[in-house]
Amino acid sequence: GTAECTLTNGVIKESTGGGNAAAIGSGRNGICTVEIKACIIEAATGGTNGAGIGGGFESGKTEIKISDGNITSTGGKYGAGIGGGFESGKTEIKISDGNITSYGGKYGAAIGGGNSANNISVIISGGRTEAHGGTNGAAIGSNNTPAEVNIQGGYVYAYGGNMEHYSSRTVAGIGSGSGIGSTINLSWTNDDDSINSNSYGGNVTLLKAFKNKNNTSEIFRRGNYGSDTVSLNGKTLVPHDIPTHTVTWKNDDGTVLKTDTVEEGLVPSYGEDNPTKDGGELYKYKFSGWTPEVTAVTDDAVYTAAYSKKSKIVIDDGITNGTVSSDKEFAAQGETVTLTVTPGDGYRLKYINIEKYDNSSVMYEIEDEAKTFIMPDNPVKVKAEFEPDDLGAKLAGYSLSLDGDIGVNFYMDLDSEIANSSTAYMHFTIPKNGEPGEQIVYVNKQADETLPYALQKTVKGKTYYVFKCNVAAKEVTSQIKAQLIEPENCKQGKEYTYSVKDYAKYLLEHQDEDPKFKNAVPLVKTLLNYSSYAQVFFDKNSDNLASDGLLTDEEKNVSHVTAETIGDRTFTEHITVDGISFESTSLSLKSETTLSLLFISDKPLSFVCDTNTVETEQNGSYWVARIRNIPSGKAQEDYTVTIKIDDQNAGTVTYNPMRYCYNVLNGGTNDQNLINVVRAFYLYTQAAKDYFKA
Repeated sequence: GTAECTLTNGVIKESTGGGNAAAIGSGRNGICTVEIKACIIEAATGGTNGAGIGGGFESGKTEIKISDGNITSTGGKYGAGIGGGFESGKTEIKISDGNITSYGGKYGAAIGGGNSANNISVIISGGRTEAHGGTNGAAIGSNNTPAEVNIQGGYVYAYGGNMEHYSSRTVAGIGSGSGIGSTINLSWTNDDDSINSNSYGGNVTLLKAFKNKNNTSEIFRRGNYGSDTVSLNGKTLVPHDIPTHTVTWKNDDGTVLKTDTVEEGLVPSYGEDNPTKDGGELYKYKFSGWTPEVTAVTDDAVYTAAYSKKSKIVIDDGITNGTVSSDKEFAAQGETVTLTVTPGDGYRLKYINIEKYDNSSVMYEIEDEAKTFIMPDNPVKVKAEFEPDDLGAKLAGYSLSLDGDIGVNFYMDLDSEIANSSTAYMHFTIPKNGEPGEQIVYVNKQADETLPYALQKTVKGKTYYVFKCNVAAKEVTSQIKAQLIEPENCKQGKEYTYSVKDYAKYLLEHQDEDPKFKNAVPLVKTLLNYSSYAQVFFDKNSDNLASDGLLTDEEKNVSHVTAETIGDRTFTEHITVDGISFESTSLSLKSETTLSLLFISDKPLSFVCDTNTVETEQNGSYWVARIRNIPSGKAQEDYTVTIKIDDQNAGTVTYNPMRYCYNVLNGGTNDQNLINVVRAFYLYTQAAKDYFKA
């Protein structure tokens, strides 16, 4: 049923609830409202499952208001001292004054909910409250369900009950005994208010500042402490007034953005969203901080926003016969700006000027090859002029070198002045062993006949100069830079960029248009595959393999090549002089294909080969005969090296480079990358052999 009970100025010596009922309040499944005004209750003890004052077993909504009085209350087993019974429904408790001592029954709170009670709200705004939770029960709050506790004033002492099976440990004084999901707000009204709880079971927020009564230097500022309340546990919290100050936030033009009231000693914060400043089309501003630096508040303070500035780099739209671009659209003062200059066909750069945007006064004349300048503190306009390329050199086309090596041919159309120059040359730049490397090919034959020079080729009655750039297999995807130089008159032509892979791709895509292309396809594909495995083995551009996008998985597969595929190739030695011994052989694929033969001799040796130039290298008693630049189409041939002492024959060694490959595949290594590159090299040399035979 429903019970309404109002006690005013009375005295209750002792009140005891029956089974499942409160001493003062409702019985089982009841709904009750209890209001106590200036009443003395010496002992109110709930029955089993019932509260001392409040609800019984499984009671419905229970409301309790205490505005004055001297009250001692004890919950029955599973019931609260003041509040709900076992598994009671919504319970609201408001205490504004009085002298209250309350004890929770087993599993019950002193003030709040009984065992497994729901929807518990406790508000204490005055008086003197002493609460002791029962076993597993909080002093103020609940046992094992969430509770909402608001302490707004008065003297509050709360001590949670012992933890069952762990008598030396206690549960939370305020909140949930099990620490589950309770909300706890602590505040104060008068200077003599205080709060002491052995611990807190839930999310704690201090709505005002407190200090430790027993150590007044220990200050607890207002704010959310979450469930980490170790600093609050067991301490008597008393009111503490912290002075506040006004903090004004301004933009750099003096506009007030907002004002905050901040406690003394705290570091103010503007918030998550920084202020902004509009720079229009020519400037960009980025918030960089506050002036002065934000520090803990000791007085009213004013902070002004500071910004870093970037100015615009405008490329003049009147530039013709070429283009200029910048690596950035806006730049800060002192920042390096890099320009990219691309002359049109038949033109070269005459000048680049950096001008002030608003008055066209020249600030820099860029002359360095890097085409860089240091950004001033204002927007700039980039102006440039391109002039006809007086060097008289134009690129006519490219082709892939299929002479048994790897490279790109640059076909150049030269005017008579450059074509007849004795000093002009093509300067190639290409990575070599991880560093920038260069090759120089002269337009015409030099006095030093070992220096390379361009070949002349006539196509449809017109003569072109063909400049060849050799490339290591591992560099097939690297970009070759080519520029014609005329040092006598300090002239430079346009820089062109291309790669072996670029032309290989073109050849494969147009193979049906030209029988020569069609015939070269097997060689080109094996070249690309060999280059890819070389890239992996030498760890060069392995994220951009030569075969990527051009070969099928089946064409990339080299696992079918075995030692038996290659066969045991030629190796013979015939040394006629004592004191000379042949030690070992190596085959280098790092740049060009190089065969090296190692000998030991105390006598000076030299070497010759009927078909190739042999380099001689000495290190103590070790002598190396080295044959470089073996063409792919001849890598399966035998090479005979004659050993000489004082121009007298001392013997011969004959070796086939494929024997090295055979040894690698015949158990000579466990390095799978080396095995793969040797397999691919064999397939490439076989395709070259077939190509040149045809």
